[in-house]
Amino acid sequence: MRFQNFARPGFESRHNLKYWTRQSYLGLGVDAHSMLPGLNHDAESVRLATTDDYDRFFVAADFKASAVSAEQALEESFFLGLRLNRGVDLGRLPEEFGEAANKFGATIDELVADGLFLRTGENLRLTNRGRLLSNEVFGRFIAEERLST
Repeated sequence: MRFQNFARPGFESRHNLKYWTRQSYLGLGVDAHSMLPGLNHDAESVRLATTDDYDRFFVAADFKASAVSAEQALEESFFLGLRLNRGVDLGRLPEEFGEAANKFGATIDELVADGLFLRTGENLRLTNRGRLLSNEVFGRFIAEERLST
């Protein structure tokens, strides 16, 4: 995973901000991807991907759907939000994820102590050193079983 995408103020990619802030998006065409709100309690959101095979795309509606659990959504809120210069608003996470939002407290404290995070009030962002080691930092927010797949 390469997540080195930081921009100067006013030059952010509005397209990428949709992904990094976990907003819904709809992709159309060959090898297109979408993320839509979940329709039940089993999924916080649903990802859809059409086939990358041009011939199959035009013969049949060939796509894959995968549910994103609340736990995966929380993980994404960290490793995607930390790609932004503004970082992650820790005060917002409990509103969306409840008590589960606190599960990374020890990890955050450790990364602050290691000089990889700067915490200002409820805001958490990467330091310059943290940016250099961002892939390793982001990996700390992904469940072990998903890292090994």
